[in-house]
Amino acid sequence: MVDDLCTAFHWRKQWRNNTLSIEPIININIRDKTGSRHQFLEDWSSKFISVDTIETPDEFADQLVTQVGDVKYSYSIGPGTLTPVKDAYKSGLPFAYNFMAFPKVALTSKFTTGGTATYVTALEDVYRSYIKRHFKLFAPRMQIKIKARLDYNDVINLKLDRAYYFSQLGGWFYLKSLGEYDVTKGDCKLSLYKLDLMS
Repeated sequence: MVDDLCTAFHWRKQWRNNTLSIEPIININIRDKTGSRHQFLEDWSSKFISVDTIETPDEFADQLVTQVGDVKYSYSIGPGTLTPVKDAYKSGLPFAYNFMAFPKVALTSKFTTGGTATYVTALEDVYRSYIKRHFKLFAPRMQIKIKARLDYNDVINLKLDRAYYFSQLGGWFYLKSLGEYDVTKGDCKLSLYKLDLMS
């Protein structure tokens, strides 16, 4: 069930202090453009060394088809790749546009509004708008692999749900991966997905 939730909502699982933590891959304040999103934006321009490659990630296409439970959902990002349609993911989370179908998944207001009320919302009432906001962030469909130099504290305190700005690349990016870190020099390789934070 946890894996299906993470697949459907693009969450990540992490073990912290012997506790399983689940969180969106992009902080909700960035995704939802809240007044406090600036707290989750970081300028890493000073850490840039050079560009290795620029490409379209394999998981993107002009139109993405997803399946959650019994429901298939299509999301059009628009032209811009060599792949017109692609199956993005499948989740076994119970989901059907049928009020008589059971079991049902419902979400508390903590998820849907950030509030503390006890009412719940059916998954089918919020899923389409949720996933549209997620895909819209990645509309540029651009992956850039760079060489960078990070201090040890940068790595220790790394926040995976942030957006990172590189003036040399002209935009904000999601940090997909960090590899080949040289502890002595701080040199490493970063894989970045460009984000659309403006529209």
